[in-house]
Amino acid sequence: MTVAFIDRHRAALGVESICRTLQFAPSAYYERKQQEVDPERRSPRQKSDEALRPTIRRVWDDNFQAYGARKVWLQLKREGIEAARCSIERLMREMGLRGVVRGRTARTTIAADEDPRPLDLVQRRLRADRPNQLWVADFTYVATWSGFVYVAFDRLSHDLESQINAALSSAKSTILDKLDDDVASKLRLREREALDFISVQERDLYRLTKHIIGPSARWDDSSVFFSLDSPPSPSFPSGRYQLHPDTSAPAHLYRLQHLLAQYCIATAKALPLASPPATKLTFVYTGIPKMSRVASLIDSSGWLSISVLTAASHTATEDLLVATALLDDDSLLDPEVALQLFSCDATLAPISSRPPVSLADEHELTLNGTIQTLKDRNHKYFGDEFDKLELWASDLKNVLDKELSTLEQKMSDEMRASALSISLDERLEHTRTYHRLERQRNDKRKKIFEAQDDISAKRDSHIADIEKSLSITDSSRLLFTIRFEVMGQ
Repeated sequence: MTVAFIDRHRAALGVESICRTLQFAPSAYYERKQQEVDPERRSPRQKSDEALRPTIRRVWDDNFQAYGARKVWLQLKREGIEAARCSIERLMREMGLRGVVRGRTARTTIAADEDPRPLDLVQRRLRADRPNQLWVADFTYVATWSGFVYVAFDRLSHDLESQINAALSSAKSTILDKLDDDVASKLRLREREALDFISVQERDLYRLTKHIIGPSARWDDSSVFFSLDSPPSPSFPSGRYQLHPDTSAPAHLYRLQHLLAQYCIATAKALPLASPPATKLTFVYTGIPKMSRVASLIDSSGWLSISVLTAASHTATEDLLVATALLDDDSLLDPEVALQLFSCDATLAPISSRPPVSLADEHELTLNGTIQTLKDRNHKYFGDEFDKLELWASDLKNVLDKELSTLEQKMSDEMRASALSISLDERLEHTRTYHRLERQRNDKRKKIFEAQDDISAKRDSHIADIEKSLSITDSSRLLFTIRFEVMGQ
C-alpha cells in the first residue's frame, strides 16, 4: 500500500521526500521495485505465500466453499502440506475467503421507511479539497455483556478537531522545512530522470567522486552521470557510471559499495586537514538548492566544530559526523542545519581570533547526546525483538496446549466408546485407537518440552544480546573548528 502511494506521487515529490515524511526506508521501496522485476529477490515468506494461495483456493473450492481457516489448515496437514494456521488465516483474509458460519447473524439495523431521512446534500461526492468542507457522521455498534452499544463518531471527531488541526499544521511545517532542498534538486533534473530521484547521499557521492577523479572523466551534472576515460586503477572499468538503473544505455550502477566509490571515499579520508591556527569559512547561499533553515541564517556568524564519532556495538560499527555550531548570540544551531551549510559554496580565509571555551563544552554534550541516541535506538530494536519472541513463545504454547487438549478429549471419547461397545471387535478397535492417540499425546508432550527448551535458549541468547547492546564502545576525533559566516547572493 505504501509502495503504491509512492508510485503515484514520486514524479511530483520524489521518492526520498515521501519516504522521509512517511518514515519509510527508501532502500525498502527500491528493494520492493527490484522484487517486481526479479521475483527471486522476494523473501521466503512471500514465496511461500505465493505457493500457498492456489492450494488454499483449491481446498476451499473442493469443499463447497464452506471451510474456514481451521478446516483448511487441517486439510492441508492431512495432505502433508506444512503451514502455520495464522498464515492460513492471514492469506484467506487477504483473498476474501470465508467459511460458512452456523447460526443466525445478528441484525443490528432495521430501516424505518416511514421516518424522514436527512437529505444527501453532496450527492455522495465525498471528496474534499480543503479541511472542514465535508463532515461525516456515522453510527456503529459494539457487542458488550449487556447487549449492543451504539457509538456516534461525529462527536469524537469534534472533540479531536483541535488535535487534528495541530497535527496537520506540524506536518505542513515539516514538509516545507525539510523537503524543499530535495524538491529543488529534483526540479533540476531532466523530465526523464524525474522518476529516478537522486537522494542527498547519492548527490554527495557524485560530488565527492568528481572532486577526487575530476580530470579522469567527463561529467554531466544535469543528468548526474559520468564517463570514466582514465581509471585511477586497472581494477576500475572505464565507461559510463550512473546512480540509477537505466535500460536506455549500458552503464555501471554507481553505489556506495562500488569499488570506485570506496576508493574515492578512502582517498578523501586520507586528505590532510592542514589549516592555519584559525580559519574562517564564508558560506554563500544562492537559493539553489532551496534550504529554508539555511536562508534564515543569512548575515549570521559563529563557530563550528565537527568530529567523527565511531560507535561500535556487538552488531555493527558506525561512523557519524557530529557538528556543533555556536552563533555569536550564544544560541546553538541544529546539528543537521550545521551540516547542511556545506551544501553551499564557500570561501576560505585565515583569521587571528580564537573559538570560545564554551564551544568545546557544547560539542562534548552533542557527542554524548548522539551516543545516547544510538543506545536508545539499539535498546528499542532489541526490546521490540524481545516482545516478538515472547509473543511467538505464547502463540506456540497455546497451539501445542490446544492440540494436546484435543488429543486428550479424543482419548476420553475412545475410552467411553470402548466401555459401551457390545462386540469384542469394536472394543479392540477402540482400544487400538486409544493407544495410538496416547502415543500421539506423549509425542506432543515431548514437543512441548522441547519447545520450552528452545524458547528458553532463544530467550537467554536474546537477553545476552540485549546486555551486549547496552554497552557501545565509542571514540571521537575532532576534524576541525572553524569560524563561519553565512552570506546571501
